[in-house]
Amino acid sequence: MSIDIKPLAPVERKACPETFSFGENFADHMFTQAYNPVTGWNNAEIKPYQSISLDPSVCGITLRTRNF
Repeated sequence: MSIDIKPLAPVERKACPETFSFGENFADHMFTQAYNPVTGWNNAEIKPYQSISLDPSVCGITLRTRNF
């Protein structure tokens, strides 16, 4: 499977921080991939950081609210 890479323009890239702290420093790109029960994983992309949409019934969200 190939991964489609959509880089930011060089002028949009941020400089790397001097030090890294968990939960404070984030990459300017993200990896996404779609899943289909029939065809499996597809549409792999590395693209600029952006918002994602999740269905309210996503298991991770449901479990997190139960834990706290």
